[in-house]
Amino acid sequence: MWYSGDSIIKYCNDTRKCVFDNKLILEPADDAATVNIGSNWHIPTKEQMEELKKECNWVYTQRGATNGVLFTSKVNENSIFIPASGYYGDYNKMEGETHVVCWASNMKRYYDYQAYAFYIGPNNFDIHALGFKHFGFTIRPVFNE
Repeated sequence: MWYSGDSIIKYCNDTRKCVFDNKLILEPADDAATVNIGSNWHIPTKEQMEELKKECNWVYTQRGATNGVLFTSKVNENSIFIPASGYYGDYNKMEGETHVVCWASNMKRYYDYQAYAFYIGPNNFDIHALGFKHFGFTIRPVFNE
């Protein structure tokens, strides 16, 4: 747990709010993929997301009635489809079924309320610290090799 009541208790980078701990990547106990699927799984790092963007061709497409992004490896042609599910921001669903928004396990330095995510729409693919940690973004687990 990184937050309790009105206090940040972990992943703090602002000494005005909490004890500075310089933790910038989720620990296994706080990683939703590790906790829910098992120790061989984790939420991808920002670097793994950048590798996916660099090493794959990607196309915004549909599978059946579901919008999403199809990534195909430039090396071995393996592919993965990630559905567009939007996200929850504060109390509302945002971006509907038009955008793929997935958490990375990295926090943004100096802004302890933000974490990295990739944000993919029909015409864009960005990886940046747009995510307020309390927003409901999708996770796309990665298997530890």
